[in-house]
Amino acid sequence: MTRIAAWLKNSDERMLYYLNLRIRCDFLDRWMKLITHLGGAVFTIALALALALFTHLGWNAVFALAASHMLVHVLKKSFSRKRPYMTDGRIWVQPNPLQDYSFPSGHTTAIFSVAMTLVLELPWTFFIVIPIASMVGVSRIYLGLHYPTDVGIGAIIGTLFAIVVHIM
Repeated sequence: MTRIAAWLKNSDERMLYYLNLRIRCDFLDRWMKLITHLGGAVFTIALALALALFTHLGWNAVFALAASHMLVHVLKKSFSRKRPYMTDGRIWVQPNPLQDYSFPSGHTTAIFSVAMTLVLELPWTFFIVIPIASMVGVSRIYLGLHYPTDVGIGAIIGTLFAIVVHIM
């Protein structure tokens, strides 16, 4: 078990360093700062509520988003994982970064809960919304705010809550 944990930690750090330090450039700095907001509360709540004005699909997104964030809140408090820039001075981070805990990624959970709700109801949206949701996750790592495992678990949580709400 310790070998698996060590491998996971090593892989997490390698991907973080690659995305945060190695491929850094002005274009990606600007792009990632923009795309990361698609997973923020303002955008995801507004999108879910806008969809709710026109279809039950929006209410599914609202419920998946709300329920998934209850779990995210509990997990952040339970695991208390510090953000990458807080534990490693080499990590590049923008001014005034988030100060709460890292695990799991709330932005990634939020965008995946809404995106997967769309995909489950409208499968043709898969090739539009899943790449966007994935880029939000990548942006969280690029910006030094999350480890890849934070993002991966966030995507899983968002997806699972979308599926549960869809089934119900």
